[in-house]
Amino acid sequence: MLIPCAEGPTRRPRAERWPLDAVLVGVGALRVARTLYHPYRSPGGSVRPYELPLWCGVTAPGARKVLDRFHEAGLVDRFEPYRPDRAPSYRPVRDHPMRRPLTRLFREEGAWAARLLRERQGEPDTSLTRPGPGR
Repeated sequence: MLIPCAEGPTRRPRAERWPLDAVLVGVGALRVARTLYHPYRSPGGSVRPYELPLWCGVTAPGARKVLDRFHEAGLVDRFEPYRPDRAPSYRPVRDHPMRRPLTRLFREEGAWAARLLRERQGEPDTSLTRPGPGR
C-alpha cells in the first residue's frame, strides 16, 4: 500500500521517526489528548483516569492505557498518589516540544467545529424530531 509521507510515497513510515503514531492511536487517544491539551483548560491542571469518562467519553481503563502511553512518550508526567487506594494523576509536561502544537491543534479544531455548527444552525435538526402518532 502506498502511503504518502516524508520518506517518500512508496515506503511505510518508520515508527521511530514518527513518535505520535505510537501515541495517538484510536479515537480514545484523540479524545484524551483533546481533553489534556484543551486551550481553555487550566494550565498545569492534572487529571485522573476515572475523571476522563465524564469529560470525553472513554472508559477509565481505556483512559489509563492512553495516559500510560502518553507518559512513556514523555508527553505527560505521572504523579503517584499519597494513598495506595487512589489513582495516579497525570499532567502535560510544560516544556515538551509538542505541548504548544497540540494545544494549537485543538484550539483550531474547536474554531472549526464552531464554524460548522453556526453553518448548520439555519437547518432544522431532524435527528431530534420524532414522528407523530400514526406515522
